[in-house]
Amino acid sequence: MKRGPSKCDETLRPKQKFQNLDFLTGIDRFHNFFTPGAYDPKKKQTFRLEPFIEATSSGCDEFYSTTLHKRMIGIESSPILNIMSNYVDFLLLNSNKDFETKNFIYSHVMNHVYKHKTMIKDNTETNPTIKDQAFTSAIAVILVPTLGHAKHCIEFMVNQHCKGNWKKVSKFSMKKYKEIFEDEPELDSDAVKLGITLGDKDMHLFSNFKKCDIILATPMSLKQGLEKSEDKIDTGILCSIQISVVLDCHMLLMQNWDHIEDIFKNMNLMPDRDSVTTDLNRIRDEYLDGNSNNFRQLIIQTDFLSPIIMSLFNRNHNFRGKAKTIEHCTGTIFPCLQKFRKFQASSTSEINEKRYEYFCQYWLRIKEEIPTKSVIFVQSYFEYVRLKSFLEENDPGISCLCEYTSKPERQRSVAQWSKNTSKALCITERLAYFRPLKLREISNVFFYSLPEFKENYESLVRASEESTAIFCKYDAFSLQRIVGDTKAEKMIVSNSEIFIYKNMIFLALIHLVSSECVKIECQDTYDPDFRCIEITETIKVAACPAGMYCPSYSSIATYNQKLTFVDTYCEPLPYSPPVDLCTNTTYDQSQLPGDQCCNNNNCLSGICNNLICDGLTKGSSCIDSSICAPGLYCGPSNTCVTSLKKGSKCINDLECQIGYGCNKGFCIELWSLGLTYGVEDAKFCESNYAFEGYCDMIQIYLNGTKLISEPFTCNLVDTCVYHSAAFRKSYDEEPCLCSGDPNLKQGYCGLYINHVEGMFENLFKDMKYSSSKCSGAKAHSSDPFELWQCGSISSDKYEKYVETTRRNLNWNLYKSGVLDGCAETITLFTSGSVLLGILGGWIIV
Repeated sequence: MKRGPSKCDETLRPKQKFQNLDFLTGIDRFHNFFTPGAYDPKKKQTFRLEPFIEATSSGCDEFYSTTLHKRMIGIESSPILNIMSNYVDFLLLNSNKDFETKNFIYSHVMNHVYKHKTMIKDNTETNPTIKDQAFTSAIAVILVPTLGHAKHCIEFMVNQHCKGNWKKVSKFSMKKYKEIFEDEPELDSDAVKLGITLGDKDMHLFSNFKKCDIILATPMSLKQGLEKSEDKIDTGILCSIQISVVLDCHMLLMQNWDHIEDIFKNMNLMPDRDSVTTDLNRIRDEYLDGNSNNFRQLIIQTDFLSPIIMSLFNRNHNFRGKAKTIEHCTGTIFPCLQKFRKFQASSTSEINEKRYEYFCQYWLRIKEEIPTKSVIFVQSYFEYVRLKSFLEENDPGISCLCEYTSKPERQRSVAQWSKNTSKALCITERLAYFRPLKLREISNVFFYSLPEFKENYESLVRASEESTAIFCKYDAFSLQRIVGDTKAEKMIVSNSEIFIYKNMIFLALIHLVSSECVKIECQDTYDPDFRCIEITETIKVAACPAGMYCPSYSSIATYNQKLTFVDTYCEPLPYSPPVDLCTNTTYDQSQLPGDQCCNNNNCLSGICNNLICDGLTKGSSCIDSSICAPGLYCGPSNTCVTSLKKGSKCINDLECQIGYGCNKGFCIELWSLGLTYGVEDAKFCESNYAFEGYCDMIQIYLNGTKLISEPFTCNLVDTCVYHSAAFRKSYDEEPCLCSGDPNLKQGYCGLYINHVEGMFENLFKDMKYSSSKCSGAKAHSSDPFELWQCGSISSDKYEKYVETTRRNLNWNLYKSGVLDGCAETITLFTSGSVLLGILGGWIIV
């Protein structure tokens, strides 16, 4: 599958022209580090910050150039270093792997430490009573995700401080360094913590945290280092921090974020007396007053943003202001069908509950239609635990895997999923991040929550036929990485619930529900641009000229979704000249009985008769039932034998006669069972509908009263309540559907009509098999289109199914009659015969 664009770039938005930020000279911000400033959040500006196109600042209106310490030889001033040297909180968003920003951060930290130590030394010689120190000498902390990040930081500091001479690193430090960093085969461990001391002539690693200059650690290891006991924290370690750095913050999202929260919660607190390692008389008043956290600078470097990263950045109270770089994403959309469903949440506190409720209601509606080899993706482990409980109770055929699942269990579940013995897999993002599963030929992927890493979205969607993602307005960061800034903004502010990408085309859908009731009407002529559906204040439908048609993906509806419209243009009818199917066509030896063939070598059975593959005859050796002739299956002795009759014990559908399937171990006729029969699939029910494992049908209630018969009218302010008939359980609630004329106060309860009261005209019960030229899975399919192709049901039965289904899908417009003159133009429904050739383009959401 061709890959879509998948990067965040630096392209300017239209009409935006930013000036480069001018850095002033003459002031070293270090010397007024502890001078209170007047933070004004109204002072905001947007500017260019090389090499970034766009950056913003708030609370500060002047920036000065970096003044480098004399020991920073070889380091040149840069716009990024200039920003940090003004000691504003800085969010460095950079997804460009070719532009390394970490070295600028290390340089800034070292420059600050050098200046701090030089100031103390100079004051000791000239004015020893001045207050210029903190409780301890550890004034900077750098949080990294892995051992590899720590190694890179140490190497940079050795190259800068010791001019690359590792002999200037203390012997004890070198010995322990080699044990941890050079003898470790993998550098992705998250267990490392050390103190770094920058001496006058040497450098010490693994110094005491309260006597070092810089603390370098992963969040987990530092959190462990802070814990004196189960209920007591050593506040002396981080009590003097002036610069806090979080590197590759996006990677820390895959670790325990609570460690970071706990670290910052215990930063710049008052230590106990034993923790103080400096002269008490020289400790600054800001530390003694407990206000040092207001002077602490926070620097976050990340590849992308998330709500919790922004929360950490916004909560830091630095009076000097904030600055951040900005990137614009183009998205990572693929040509396959991708659907996005929006739920409403009024605050962040109710996101989890609303998401869970929305997904559960959605899943219960569609679970009977979910194909095998589906995947459910969950971003958070806590969401996973809750969802797993729901799935185990309501859909036990799903295997759930997380980062804590053992390797044998993961392998077993994936193998069962690959062989279609497991309906679906439910996986977490951490599992996909740390232990990627090689999943191929996914039929459908459901994103319970959008992934933080767009690569996880890419890998799953690339391998699937279609996808469905659930989101709300608080998922904006994840959404923009997937669909791009522009489309994400439209999706967030739109009143629509469903958004579709088909063949790279974005469809923002307009529903005909009561709250959005607009006028819809037929036009006698098409417009000069050949637009067959035009959306303004009304929806206008026009016929296409000869030789063109209105693409059927322009109008989308299902049993459980609202009819929608988008602006649509006529397209030329595809021309298919008559050709010899065996000319310029190559078939490998994979064609099943009923498939096209040119010679015997094309068929798995080795029999090609009149350009159609025949199956193996009774008694022939076989490997599976798909190559036996219709009416036969591959028996226990690996020979084709007569299919089992009604009521016989069976293992799967293929063993039963055509027109029958295996339900709970017995061959049962399709579409034959009445209410309350226990079934494994809805195809055994007369109504073609099952609820919680039993044949059922849906009844419609309005204001507590059951609607007995069509047309199921309602007032636009009403809510239609759908109940299961057999067990009288509430199934769904939906608004009254608009008739297409806002002047009428009457609408229709139009959803689920195909499952309502006896199935109009016994649609599926009437669809009996006659014969079949197919065998195996195709011969036992419950898909009317496949049955018609195989000759299992006649053309008139199939036309009746298509016509009735279209009518029921668009029940409100069918009953109101507003589109009677043009409904066939956009293949909504028809009062005459159905053109079967257009059916292939329907999109079912």
